[in-house]
Amino acid sequence: MPIAPTGTNQVHLADGTITAANETAVSVAMMTYAMKHKRDYKSLTALGFSFGSHGQSVAMLSVSDKRVNHGNVATYDWPVAPLPELTYPYAHHQQANEAEE
Repeated sequence: MPIAPTGTNQVHLADGTITAANETAVSVAMMTYAMKHKRDYKSLTALGFSFGSHGQSVAMLSVSDKRVNHGNVATYDWPVAPLPELTYPYAHHQQANEAEE
């Protein structure tokens, strides 16, 4: 597969939108975890970050900052954690960044 990153044997393609790419990534991660740990994928959740906007599907709005859900679309009750406010260049501010994280 010429488009596969070195060392991988699978590629999951989406339709080119941010929503589809993010949703595919979350779906693949959940299904892989569920198969590896013999869990029901329906019991899994994804963690989002505040100030994030990951797309407009129900799943991606569920991991996005609640303020981007302008249409009040019903979403999954998935957790959203505060996004660390890091200072760059990272190495120059390593102590402060580690404390923030």
